[in-house]
Amino acid sequence: MQVHTAAIQALRDPFEIRRRCAQLYQFVQHHDSRYFDLRMEQLPAVVDYVQTEIEKNYPKGDIPYHSRWRHFDCGNVDRVSPLRESLSKENMKMQRLQLCELAVLSVLLDAGAGSQWRYIDPHSQRVFSRSEGLALASLYGVQQGFFSSQRDPGIVDAHGLQTLQLETLAQIFQVSAENPLVGLSNRLALLQRLGDVVAQYKGSLDVHRRLGAVVADCFADGTSITASQIFAHWLAVFSPIWPSGYYLGPVNLGDVGEHPCVTGIPGTEGLVPFHKLSQWLTYSLLEPFEWSGISVTGIEALTGLPEYRNGGLFLDFGVMQPKQADFWQVRHIPTSPCMVEWRALTVCLLDEVGCAVRKARGVTAEAFPLAKLLQGGTWSAGRRIAQEKRSTGEPPLQIQIEGTLF
Repeated sequence: MQVHTAAIQALRDPFEIRRRCAQLYQFVQHHDSRYFDLRMEQLPAVVDYVQTEIEKNYPKGDIPYHSRWRHFDCGNVDRVSPLRESLSKENMKMQRLQLCELAVLSVLLDAGAGSQWRYIDPHSQRVFSRSEGLALASLYGVQQGFFSSQRDPGIVDAHGLQTLQLETLAQIFQVSAENPLVGLSNRLALLQRLGDVVAQYKGSLDVHRRLGAVVADCFADGTSITASQIFAHWLAVFSPIWPSGYYLGPVNLGDVGEHPCVTGIPGTEGLVPFHKLSQWLTYSLLEPFEWSGISVTGIEALTGLPEYRNGGLFLDFGVMQPKQADFWQVRHIPTSPCMVEWRALTVCLLDEVGCAVRKARGVTAEAFPLAKLLQGGTWSAGRRIAQEKRSTGEPPLQIQIEGTLF
């Protein structure tokens, strides 16, 4: 049990994510990989492209965190400020609960939507797809009380999640035969498992318990919390919700890949943690804490997010060179050795770009963490280069996604 406890803690530590990804980075640099070569001479072009993207998107230098909150303002409509204005100013704890609930629910519902799905904003009648459309659907779903047992607007509770029906979720996302959404049933199952975890938190059954009360329970009192504490709390409490993942004994570790070249403490050899969605969720919880009067420190400890926009950026610029001729045609399974390498390289290359951009801007990692680089930044640069290279804007690789990727 002690070995398992130490192993679980190690595989949930951002430092260990970087350490193990670095092993794969060196593995590829030494030309030992079957799947990739690295062309580091192409990296300066990526840095320049990202710098241009930052200056274009944030000419005043006021770069926010890369989080779900950015998507709520899609179409250049400020939806977050009115939302915050509507919340209690006297009870900051209650405000934190509501903001945390919206952030968590929306992040968990943000997985691959598929190329056909669209969402019509009921207020503006504008059409959105992918992450932006999913964000609006989740925002309006929460505001209309669809995730509350009593249909209370803005509330997400255990029973509301446990009893959510597929037809209701389809209604929230405007799903129809002509407007299919990838993985709708998977999303429903994920939310229902989330409801189970909230209801059974700390072994005390309460079907009316608020999601936000569990998420924000990492903060007892005082005036500050670290990003790593928020991240560790999420992983410790909510790991049972993941639909799949690497199990260590009875514990579902979630987003952990396998690769034979990686070493670690006994019982964890060959395991490569990423926790991409959990880290993005942590990024998305920074502002609910800060907006409700809590200082969040140590944000620079979290890693970059190894997903198709950030990782696609390095493929499109040729920093990563696939060795296999059919790489571009194959629909890759996220847990395959090839994808584990691609994701590990993405984590390390994002750190390289971060160092170069900070040096050019004359800022520290604390002042300019990856949460800002991604937003500024690499994610939108990955999307833009994809649009320049392919009329559809699709990423350069195909990944088999079934509606939940953790």
